[in-house]
Amino acid sequence: MKLKTRTKERTFLKLAGITATIALMITQTKTHGQTWKQTVFENIREGVEFVIADTTTATAMSNDNGAAGPPTAITLTFNDDKSALDTTSITESILWKLERIEGGVIIHPAADSTKWLYCNNSNNGVRVGTGNNKIFVIYGGNWLQCTGNNRYIGVYNSTEWRCYTTAPENSVIKNTRTIFYQKAPPCPTAEGEITITGCDSVIYDNNHGFREVFYEDYSIMETLPMAARPECDSTLIVHIRINHSKFDTTSIIGNDSLIWRGNTYYNDTTIIERQLTAAGCDSVTTFYITIIPPIADDTVPIEDTLPPPLLSHHADTSIIIPYGTNHISRHNLPDTAPKINSQWLQFIDTCTNNAPELLYPDSTYNILWQIRFTNGERDSIMQSVTILKPPCGNGFYAADADGNLYKTVRLGYDCWMAENLSSRHYGNSVAEIGGELIPTALAYYVDLYPDTAANVATYGRLYDWYSAVGLASKMKDSVLRKNEHGHIQGVCPDGWFLPCDTDLQVLLNYDIKGLKSVSGWLTGNGTNALGFNVKPAGYYDSAGKEFYNMLGNAYFWSCSEISKSEAINNAFKYSCDTSQINITDKANGYSIRCLKE
Repeated sequence: MKLKTRTKERTFLKLAGITATIALMITQTKTHGQTWKQTVFENIREGVEFVIADTTTATAMSNDNGAAGPPTAITLTFNDDKSALDTTSITESILWKLERIEGGVIIHPAADSTKWLYCNNSNNGVRVGTGNNKIFVIYGGNWLQCTGNNRYIGVYNSTEWRCYTTAPENSVIKNTRTIFYQKAPPCPTAEGEITITGCDSVIYDNNHGFREVFYEDYSIMETLPMAARPECDSTLIVHIRINHSKFDTTSIIGNDSLIWRGNTYYNDTTIIERQLTAAGCDSVTTFYITIIPPIADDTVPIEDTLPPPLLSHHADTSIIIPYGTNHISRHNLPDTAPKINSQWLQFIDTCTNNAPELLYPDSTYNILWQIRFTNGERDSIMQSVTILKPPCGNGFYAADADGNLYKTVRLGYDCWMAENLSSRHYGNSVAEIGGELIPTALAYYVDLYPDTAANVATYGRLYDWYSAVGLASKMKDSVLRKNEHGHIQGVCPDGWFLPCDTDLQVLLNYDIKGLKSVSGWLTGNGTNALGFNVKPAGYYDSAGKEFYNMLGNAYFWSCSEISKSEAINNAFKYSCDTSQINITDKANGYSIRCLKE
């Protein structure tokens, strides 16, 4: 079936000595009722009727056999390329609706949402009712697959739809080519706008059947329906706005050029700008704007009508880089440019600066901004930009969900907690478990050191790995919860995260004595020159259910796991001059140090 079009032309004449003409061409394509369009499985809209079809047998799946037998293959009529269905083929008995759930979709008869398509465990077991195995996905682009029992649906012997466990490409339904048809959405109302500048009035050209109306500066024409409504219910509405010429250099300057979408066009040139309507409509709007040599030049130069462009030549600023990085790219700089008078913003052609590609903290850069305006005017300003590290160390604390405050220390470009965690509750921002009690948060206890409160105050608490990473139960196959930065917060305070093995390995680069506390170790006290203040908190052995090594060793969990039962920690020992990366049982209890996001 061939599609027909309607075309209308409207011309507006610009006055006040400028002989430019703006013509608007509008084409509306008829749809002639072909509204059932082919779509892919992923694009089927929930709650909207659709058809399940097989192009090989030219049949659709029926929904009216219920639980008594498999769906019948109902004959369909397609257009030549099978992109659309003949509406005479559409009956309620082949219409379906779907709902999307995790893992696939559930397919209902369109008229009865209390029943659904499902597969039992026989080859002719496709049914409509309330049975199990009701979740479907698309397999190989050609077959519906029931995920509950891994059966594949196709047309058998051109008469009915069946399901098989054999891979469909090797079974009796190998020739099935499942496609879907859904009614196209209604065409929306489209709107366009023309802004006429460079003159101070406009009039309709009544040669095209318009009434003659005169509009002054800053006026807006009434809404004009510019296309008929054939089989598609879309209407193009065009608004005409008239602006005062001296404040808009994006149009005719001196009556001899036009700037349109960043390009400049001169006398006797034509610009064609096409705007397509929304998907499902076939209308195309084309704007033709022609520039004709001027009769007279009565424009006012911009520099005589506007105030100076820059509000201030004092635009010095400072920027704080993110935690965990040693630079910021010039392309990631926030908007540091000097403020420009609002009346000049529309005239900016280019705004550039000479900042280096990378800017480093504790440094100040003198950046030259150069601004070029569309009328050829230029301006520049020198700006001082200081790059700062984010806060950490003296006066900057981490705060957990129990109200405990922890000192912090900067190591390189990272900000660490300088004390062991002692919290008993997860932070409020931890997904699903925010504010809940941490399952395993132990206080060190042995007969020799029975004061658990003093032990927690000095050494913090000991956590098993599952609690540390935020798994509320010790399900070995549970998925770790990562935040928007890709980190695991776990037991750490809000705004902090649990280090992984790569973070802990960085500690190996530092002097061990500079990381260890100045007292409390059996032997080998440190200097704490770096402020990290590692204390020998010991650990909890889950196999023996005993606490060990207080005053001797310190251990810190990482978020990194090796297997279902083992993960990585970092150990500081009284007898060694270096820290060690170890693999250990996830059920053991170790200390926690956190990093700032």
